[in-house]
Amino acid sequence: MQPKPRRTPYFLMRDRKVWLDHDIAAILRIPTGRLNRVVKRHPERFPASFSFILDQREVAWIRARSDIANIRFRSRKYLPRVYTYPGIIMASSLLRTPKALAATLHFLTPLR
Repeated sequence: MQPKPRRTPYFLMRDRKVWLDHDIAAILRIPTGRLNRVVKRHPERFPASFSFILDQREVAWIRARSDIANIRFRSRKYLPRVYTYPGIIMASSLLRTPKALAATLHFLTPLR
């Protein structure tokens, strides 16, 4: 029996479907900070259409709609970064870990 594919919650922000950095890091099994450092080190690979940092108003909007997000945002020092679909693929390709490869396949599978 194969494991059931994990559904990652997404939000519509700035007219894009985005996933929170915490959710992507959990799929890749890496710390959230490591995922966000990849973006900082390679800004040319992450235009605003791939990844951006939420503002306070957007964070409040997510918190109002998700009990899970409320728990995740309590201990955050920085505003969360969100990733669009191409941003997730780019980040996982730069990480070069076996789990990142599996995550890339996970996100590309629905496109087949």
